[in-house]
Amino acid sequence: MEENNKKSFREKLLNFKQKTENNLEQEKIEKQNKIKFHKKVWYSIAKLNQYQEMIKEGAKTATKYLIGIIAIFSIFLSIISSYEMDNNTKEGIAYIKENLPEITYSEGTLNSDATEKVTLEHKLIKEIAKGIVIIDTNVENEETINQYIEDIGIAQRAVILLKNKLITVNWSNVGETQEYNYQELLANYATQTSTEERTEVSKDDVINYVQNNTFSFTNYLIQYFVSYVIIYFGNFIIYIGVVCLIAYLTNKILKLSFKLKEIYSMTVYAFTLPIIIYMVYTISYYFVQIIIPYFSEFFMILAYIYLIIVLLKIKRSREA
Repeated sequence: MEENNKKSFREKLLNFKQKTENNLEQEKIEKQNKIKFHKKVWYSIAKLNQYQEMIKEGAKTATKYLIGIIAIFSIFLSIISSYEMDNNTKEGIAYIKENLPEITYSEGTLNSDATEKVTLEHKLIKEIAKGIVIIDTNVENEETINQYIEDIGIAQRAVILLKNKLITVNWSNVGETQEYNYQELLANYATQTSTEERTEVSKDDVINYVQNNTFSFTNYLIQYFVSYVIIYFGNFIIYIGVVCLIAYLTNKILKLSFKLKEIYSMTVYAFTLPIIIYMVYTISYYFVQIIIPYFSEFFMILAYIYLIIVLLKIKRSREA
């Protein structure tokens, strides 16, 4: 009895081992037979008779292919955007060094060596201060201060630095101004950042703060890449969904027997050339800023034309 149990266990173990080896061998064969990414790009554009082979790999593989295309697209866009932002940051820091007057803050009072109003309007300034920055530590006349606020208007936001207070314009609501005490602001900042409260501030401190609170090229690259992948995957999956639905109805009209997931896979591959064109158009816009009317419609129509050609090819091959 015990020998029979041992023999049965040995047989089960051998069967399990054989099954595992067979599965691994099958996976190896399937992996070898899978169409490489670069070939899919070429087949999707120029070898439409290969669509039947590509859709055999399933909808999940098609989605991975779509993510791959979007990732490549996002890398190019991220490099351009990061380069632009990195340059903007470097230019902004140089602008602050050159245009910010020598300032000193101590015991609630701000002083500068500028005898007239100074206005800082660089993109980096607007990003950090949520608007332009006006500095005038000599003015005490309320009429002059009100004129500064009036000149700002409602189209932009601003921060006005005076001797004993800071005024924000249009920060919360259009036409609204708020006044702050320097000591309270520094105390709140120290509490929020868990740092020691500053009692003195100089121009060098401002420059160091800006440098420490801006991203490097690598940080911009990562941030943009993640954002673009999410945004464009969301956009393209909607376009693909619309064209897929139309193609599925066309499939029914032509009396073909494709399942919805197969139509989805074909739609993804059919979007290869349109996405490449979209990529070129988007990247070109950064340099020449040319807007093509109804580009999204053209983008989707081109993918649908690809699908119709593929469906007709498959129909002919089945009738032959």
